[in-house]
Amino acid sequence: LMNPPFEKGQDMEHVRHAFGLLKPGGRIVAVMSAGPFFRQEAKAAAFREWFDEENGVHEPLPDSSFQGVEAFRQTGVRTELITLDRQ
Repeated sequence: LMNPPFEKGQDMEHVRHAFGLLKPGGRIVAVMSAGPFFRQEAKAAAFREWFDEENGVHEPLPDSSFQGVEAFRQTGVRTELITLDRQ
């Protein structure tokens, strides 16, 4: 279970690294920025391609998920819940 930092795409790096450490049958569930799932830069596109190859699942979290959290009010970052299973 992860909530990696979002700044500068660190969430993509953390999730890929953690996935590499999983044993077969392991699972990652993480809160990520929504950015990797729509941004067009090479890093996000490469993450999406890898994520799809690994049959990852992502679903948007409601905007109110972090209601009352000062950092969210300041940045307005949308988030996704992702799940990856190691075969």
